[in-house]
Amino acid sequence: MKKMRTHLLLLALGTAILLSGCSKAEKDIQTADEEWPRIIKAHEYS
Repeated sequence: MKKMRTHLLLLALGTAILLSGCSKAEKDIQTADEEWPRIIKAHEYS
């Protein structure tokens, strides 16, 4: 029984890490989407 609890704990921990990693990646993608038009404009003017 104790082994099962440890397994569930590790599973929950892994899921939490994955979710936090995914949300960070999404934020990075949103930032990139906002930055691209600015970068393109800067290149057009130079």
